[in-house]
Amino acid sequence: MKKNSHRLVFAKKRRRGIERFRPQFESLEQRILLVADWTPLGPFSATNGQVENIANKPVAGALHALLAHPFNPNTLYVGSVNGGVWKSIDATASQPRWTPLTDSMPSQSISALAFDSADANSNTIYAGVGRNSSYARIGNQRIGLMRSTNAGQNWQVIDGGGVLQGKNITGVHANGSTIVVSVNVADTFNPANIGIFRSTNGGTSFTQISTGASTGLPGGVSYDLVVEPLNSSVMYTSVVFSPTAGGNGVYKSSNAGANWTKVSTPAMDALIVANTSNLEMAAGRNNEVYAGIINAGALAGLFRSPDNGLTWASMDLPQTNETGGNVGLNPRGGKGPTSGPPELIAGGQGQIHFSIVADPNNANLVYVGGDRQPMGFQDRGSFPNAIGANDFSGRLFRGDASKPAGTQFVHLTHKNNLGAAGGGTASNSSPHADSRDMTFDANGNLIEVDDGGVYRRTSP
Repeated sequence: MKKNSHRLVFAKKRRRGIERFRPQFESLEQRILLVADWTPLGPFSATNGQVENIANKPVAGALHALLAHPFNPNTLYVGSVNGGVWKSIDATASQPRWTPLTDSMPSQSISALAFDSADANSNTIYAGVGRNSSYARIGNQRIGLMRSTNAGQNWQVIDGGGVLQGKNITGVHANGSTIVVSVNVADTFNPANIGIFRSTNGGTSFTQISTGASTGLPGGVSYDLVVEPLNSSVMYTSVVFSPTAGGNGVYKSSNAGANWTKVSTPAMDALIVANTSNLEMAAGRNNEVYAGIINAGALAGLFRSPDNGLTWASMDLPQTNETGGNVGLNPRGGKGPTSGPPELIAGGQGQIHFSIVADPNNANLVYVGGDRQPMGFQDRGSFPNAIGANDFSGRLFRGDASKPAGTQFVHLTHKNNLGAAGGGTASNSSPHADSRDMTFDANGNLIEVDDGGVYRRTSP
């Protein structure tokens, strides 16, 4: 798959040239007339990228983490794969400006971002460090966490006296002196260095929670850490490759990560197998929780709980009907290398290219992102495909759990007169391929980051 990592806007040597390469956009008045479109939010450095029907096709570099201010839509933070943390204070502008925040820090490989929920002004920010590059996971040293108490102006390393050193952070939550992180791999990969770690003294020290009987959380890989939006004491994590029999699954804590209870069903657990390469979740404001299970780089199961994890039901898998059959969220096929295991073929990259977010207002709606569009069936056909894509651009869907099985998902990109009714955009637009994170800003717009930068969709 086409990548833009080699020309990251987030490289220091390119910063002076950003203004020279800014593309010309439609006027703001023209934009307002359009609804349900994807627009780029920058930072801009390259044009003619892997996006569709966006003026000049601007792209930047790969972003893995995204943080929207809870009540100021102009403030956005993004975490770059290997370019540090960046901030915009005019994110609703047609060409937002961005400022690098962590150039002086020892690592620029950002894997997670979170506000401290105890800070009512949202000035305290945590950045988790982890390697998630599409280029063989190459990155900076894993130093644990970085913390800013003044909205990103200054940062300090938080590693719990060295406990978090060498660990690949996949999620972080902070509430005052209590900090919880999830870890999927480590420089020294063994049960003692993965799973959930917790601090009750502001990060001075961390204790591994994934120990089994005493905490209810068995050892194993933790791909995600999700906190309920309205109750910071309630959180969810995933356990994969557990050495404990029956240990794999989705777990819930109701006391800020101190103790955990398994909440996944046997049907969910049956999908967590030897080739499970990701398991991410999303929690909504109306007791709903979603869990997406990725096997061998492709979405294998999507489940929804309407009652904080007490019961679960499976949802449709998002797909489009291409020539010859249905193609899912993470297509595989002839684009890129055509030999070797599926994970090495362009597409099928859900281990790092998967995003999921719950709608902030409607308990039945969920949004998911995968890697790229297919050509026909498994890339043996040609463009345009079933929803009007003419490039290997972004692949995103909206699901509605209130609809009957088989009709729950519609496409969030490309044409609105093709594919499932209610899908598409007003201008056949699509962001870059390889989605990594999604959230909603304070105005209710859907913000998405991927291997090409950060994009906004109105009327999600």
